[in-house]
Parts: sequence; structure tokens; C-alpha cells
Amino acid sequence: LTQEQVSQRLGKGRSTITNFLRLLKLPALIQAELRELHKNENLDESSQGSSSVVFSMGHARALLNLPSEEEQIKVYYKTLKDGLSVRKVEELVRVLKSPKDKKKRIQKPQELKDLERQLTTFFDSKVLISMGEEGKGKIQIDFTSESELEKIIMKLND
Repeated sequence: LTQEQVSQRLGKGRSTITNFLRLLKLPALIQAELRELHKNENLDESSQGSSSVVFSMGHARALLNLPSEEEQIKVYYKTLKDGLSVRKVEELVRVLKSPKDKKKRIQKPQELKDLERQLTTFFDSKVLISMGEEGKGKIQIDFTSESELEKIIMKLND
């Protein structure tokens, strides 16, 4: 059956079916909790408007963006403990997913910039120099054609 066919048979939207299927990627612990909450939510429709659900489908969808089950479970427990809203969980997931130690852009020393300019003029091609903290690095010479590469090689051999 396609998702569209399932949605027609159950009287639910196709996107709802898609979301339910995505939730199957969550750890079994979280799936079980969702089933329990969803079952109780359907039984208790007399309290419309005031939901006491601490962990909803929205929370679960946000967890799907975390790469590991371990992280999903940690955020799940934090959500229950702190009563986080769906938006707060989404924000927390974004923070957890962002690279922790983004390399700070270190300003290139002026002498390296000057050397890049000199080599760019010498080779008549763009030259980039990168150097690490330990003094190791690389020199990159760009070329746009085979003939330009041959000119660079000839200059290196002179």
C-alpha cells in the first residue's frame, strides 16, 4: 500500500501517515511512551483545549533530527524533566546538532598575504597559502587550462 492509500483507508491526511512512519525511527522507549500518551489523549477528549501531555508528536518529530538514539533519549528525558515545549526541544536539537568547536577564523599574517601576492604575480595565477599552528601548511596554485598548468610547471623548473 502507498501512503496515499493508507491515508484514504484510515481517513487521515497523507502527511499524518508520513509523520507516523517517520516516528518509527525513534527508539522503542520513546515510541512506547508516544503510544501511551496518544491512547490516553484520544480517551480524554473532554478536556479539549487544555492538554496535559508532556511529550507530544511535535516533540518526537523534533527528536528525529538528532543523529543518535542516545542523544534522542537524553533529550527525551530532559523534555520530561523540564517540561520543555516543542519549540524549546527544536531549539535544543539545533544547538546539539551544530558543530561544537567551529574553527575560529584566524586572521592570516601580513607576511603570508604578501607572499601570496608575490607568488600570484610570479605564476600569473591565483595562489593561496595556508599554515597551521605547528608551522605546517600548503601552497595552492590555481590554473584554468592545461597550457596554464604547463607555464606554472616551466616556472617551477627554472
